[in-house]
Parts: sequence; structure tokens; C-alpha cells
Amino acid sequence: MGTIVRTFTTGSGTDVAPAGTISVTVQAWGPGGGGSRDNTSGLGSGGGSGAYTTISLSCAAGDQSNYSVGTGGGGKQTTDGNGSAGSAATTVNTGTGGLSTINLSAGAGNGGLQNGSAPTAATATGGSTNTSGNNITGGQGSGAPNGGANVAIQTIGSAPGGGGGAGYSGNGAAGANGQVVYTYTTSSSTSAIALLFYQSNRLIPI
Repeated sequence: MGTIVRTFTTGSGTDVAPAGTISVTVQAWGPGGGGSRDNTSGLGSGGGSGAYTTISLSCAAGDQSNYSVGTGGGGKQTTDGNGSAGSAATTVNTGTGGLSTINLSAGAGNGGLQNGSAPTAATATGGSTNTSGNNITGGQGSGAPNGGANVAIQTIGSAPGGGGGAGYSGNGAAGANGQVVYTYTTSSSTSAIALLFYQSNRLIPI
């Protein structure tokens, strides 16, 4: 068996299963929310992380699906206030063949709140495992499930999908973009055939 991994951290497009594919595991992280700004009292919260979802499916070479990666929300700038939510959920859908049923959605993290409350958690749907985003009180930006760590105040969210830190003596930081990862399992038949031809070309008996 072989493994081919493809990772997308921005934009949208169509991914096509490579030659020899027998199955795929797809993971999606929503983008993180931006941190709040609270230079007055230093109570604002960091941005919430994006949600996480994953599924494994049998599929074949040429099967395809569409993906769209959400962009991290902006941290609050210039004046005190709440951070912005991530732009949109990260999605994987509109598949063909073995991927015809795929419909993943990993929600975007919400922006941090100036009053210090934890933002509402982002949610995920469509996977065999769906994990809501992380949200914490205080100035740290929340790391995403199966993603990076929490980050300090005024620090951009950890990839993938982490929330940005709050601003206590400056601006809130932006959340990280979401992410889509395709991990294809391929059969060994392709490499075995290549080896046979290679041996034949060198006139090695098979």
C-alpha cells in the first residue's frame, strides 16, 4: 500500500483521486475567529477556533470532490470591540464516484468578545467524527481540535483554524485559515507493474 497526501490551506478547487486509489480520508478544519481588543480593562477574549470534521471512504482513481477553505477572521483594530468571525465554513462536497456522498462542513470560529466571555463554539457536520471548535475565556486564541496550540495575546492563530489572541495593549490578532487534507491510500499494483517492466527491459527473467 502507498499513501498520497494533499493539503489545501486557502481558496477553493477540485481534487481528483490519483492512480491506484482504493480509499481516502478527508479532514477539514474551519477558520479561526479574530481576537477582541480591550485596551481599557484588559478583559477581552481571544478568537474561537474553527470546528473539525473527518470521514474515510472507499473510492477509485478519477473520483473527485470540491473543496473550499475558509479564511481566518480579523482581529479588532484601532478601537476596543469584538473580533470578527472566520469568513465561512470550510467545506468538501459535490463529489463523484465513491465520493458522491461526501458533504463535510467545518464551521468558522467566532470572534473574541470585549467583555471577556468565551465566543460561541463553531460546529461541524457530515463526517464520521464531528468536533466543535474550542473556545476559552481570557486573552489567548484557541487552538483547533486536532490542530495547533492556544496562542498568546496579540498573536495570530495557530494553523490550522486557530483563533487569534486578544489585544490588551494593542490590536487583536487574526485567526488562522482553515484547512483540507486528503490522505489517499493506493494499491501496490502500480509500482509492482512498473517493477516488472523494469526487470523485463533489463532482460531479467520473471
